[in-house]
Formats: sequence, structure tokens, C-alpha cells
Amino acid sequence: MRTVAALVWATALLVAPTTLHTSPALASTPSQFVFSNPIALADDGQHLWVANNIGGSVVEIAVSSGKIVRILQGPSYGFNSIRRLVLGAGALWVLNSGNDTITEVNVSTGAVIRIIQGSPETLNGVTDFVLYGGHLWVANSAELSAYPPSVSAVNVATGAVDFVGSSPSYQLDQPGALVVEHGHLWVANPANGLMSEIDLKTKLVIRVVAAESNHSYGGAPTALLAEGRHVWVANSDGEVTEFDATNGRRLREIRGSAYGLSNPVALAKDGKYLWVANNDGYSLTKIRLSDGALIALIKGAPNSSRYASYGIQPRAFALDSRYLWIASDFNAIAELNRSSGQIAAFIPH
Repeated sequence: MRTVAALVWATALLVAPTTLHTSPALASTPSQFVFSNPIALADDGQHLWVANNIGGSVVEIAVSSGKIVRILQGPSYGFNSIRRLVLGAGALWVLNSGNDTITEVNVSTGAVIRIIQGSPETLNGVTDFVLYGGHLWVANSAELSAYPPSVSAVNVATGAVDFVGSSPSYQLDQPGALVVEHGHLWVANPANGLMSEIDLKTKLVIRVVAAESNHSYGGAPTALLAEGRHVWVANSDGEVTEFDATNGRRLREIRGSAYGLSNPVALAKDGKYLWVANNDGYSLTKIRLSDGALIALIKGAPNSSRYASYGIQPRAFALDSRYLWIASDFNAIAELNRSSGQIAAFIPH
């Protein structure tokens, strides 16, 4: 377990000016961390980036020590209701749902490289994005807009939007989570409960399938994960579904009280196991990928008075070689040892 600097817990924190940076700078050892509705994580094995949906900032943490590296914040970043983080193509990409922009950040210095702005037709009600084939593929819900929901492709080299797809054949309805599997983009549509599979080469729809076999459950697909030739779907009503990505066949539907699936909002994999974040259940579910068997259900706060004031209401995941990082709605980041299932540390601590 790493040593984490003494930090102050609160639902709202005031931070000394020396720990907030509107331009890239290496922070001195801070006395406090600020997390305000941490909604997205990204990890490259050495650093963990945490996006705060409220307040518009990204906190960079050294994985080896748990200490802050820098806090990215200020008008120059254009952060506004951050929704997702993606690492790749030599940069940290930040999806801003409040102003429908994408901020590109230099991972080494924290400097802003550029802010990509589209139009109401190309970036509108952005909800998720993935990096594939030199493009950022973006889901556009286009709610309260004259434009239809769509998926768009942003060229990472030029920043230009090369493609906008809103074909009725896609059956997009408030598209949310995205994942790419063998050149096919899978789109979760919470409003109609459907999954749209699109060939990214031809831009043609391959198939549209229901996320659940029984529509009476009333669930909406909230998170996606690709593993091998399979796609896993978390559904808001407490079900996880496994699809064969080669033919769209539904292989397995996992539900039931033993699994503790309650408003699952995030999925992660570590080779043999699927991890599910149960936001309403204040828990994590560990499932064996090969057969869907329940391995563990980790609930609430760990069995330690040291962390008695903390709980787990998971919102997002990130993985490194040993730990599962969990963004909690309690405005903290939990570090869980995947082998033991024990919490190694909380930040703030």
C-alpha cells in the first residue's frame, strides 16, 4: 500500500492558491485535494487523471505515490461539465458536454494544445467519445435541438470533423456510451434501449439489437466494454449483458440479487474478470469473463476504522497493473487491490 499525504476530507474544499494552476506547473506537496463530482478517469500506468464535472478541472496524480502532480483549471482549458477522458495519440483528450468541445492537453506538461469546436450539426449534446483509427468518435445526443442525434468523427491530426452520421438506419436515440470492437462502433441508446453497430470503414449499420431480451425490465444501456470478440453492456435496471460481437447474438444476461447490480454505470476488465460499478448499490461486482460467474461483491466502506468516514458510490473506473481506481460520488478516489479486493487507500485521505 502506498503512502498518501495527509489530506482533508470535505464535500467542498477551499484550496490554497499554490495548488491550483491555470498554466502548467509542478505543484508543491499539497495539503488538500479537490474532487467535485469526479466523473471520469484515465490512467497510463504512471499517472492518473481525474475529471471533475463540477468546477471544471482535471487533477493529475502520480500513481506510485498518490501525490498530486498538477491541477489543470482555468479559462484557457475550456473545461465545461467534463464528461469523459481519453488517453491516446500523445495527448489527454477531454470531452466537455457543457459547451460541446474537446480539449487536447499535453500529457507531459499539462499545456493546452488546442480546443476543438464543432457546430450544432457536428458536435451537439456530446455524451461520450472513443479514439480509433486516427479519429475521436463522438456520440451526440442533440437533445432540445433541431438536429438529429448522431455520431461524428474528429480527425486528431487536423481537428476537423470528417464525418457526421445520423442515418435513420442507425436508430440513434440519445446515444450515450461508445466502444469499438474490430473496426465496428457500438453505440448504446438509452432512450430506446437499443444497441447500434456501425462499420467504421463503410459507415453502414451492421445491425441494431435490443440491449436486453425482455423490454419489460425497462432498463437503459449505460456502459459498454469490448473484450476479445465480445461486447458487455451494463443496463440501468440491474443487468449486465454479453454479446458475441461477430454476429450480434446475445450470449448471456446476468441479473439477480446475488450480483448486487444496482444502476451499474461503469465497466472495466483486467484479463480474467469484469468489474461493474453499482452506483445505487454502493458496491462493486467482480464477474469471471469466461462464464459470467460471480467472484465477489464488494460493498460500502472497507472494514477499517481508518476509512470509516468514506464509502464507495462508484461512478467511473481506471486500471493499472495492480489496482482498480474508482471515482466515487463521495468526492473521493478509491484505490482497490484487485487481487485481494481490499481498499489500499482513499484520496482524499
